[in-house]
Amino acid sequence: MPITLYRVTIPDSVTLICNQAFYGCSNLKSVTFTNTTGWAVFTSLTAASGTYFNLTNAEDNAAKLTGTYCDYFWIRSNTLM
Repeated sequence: MPITLYRVTIPDSVTLICNQAFYGCSNLKSVTFTNTTGWAVFTSLTAASGTYFNLTNAEDNAAKLTGTYCDYFWIRSNTLM
């Protein structure tokens, strides 16, 4: 039986979300980041630069992680230092 995700909380201990981590999670409507600062999306783990986001809106976060930015790597900046 498949598992259906509706809400996810990303704890402070998470510093990397791999590409397609939420692929196919069409029912995911809310992703809350406990630490919203320093997150950027990268096309690969070796990409030189990424795009930073404001991650305070849980519904927007879910849309990004399951849609447009599903194929990207999400990395919190302190892991790049």
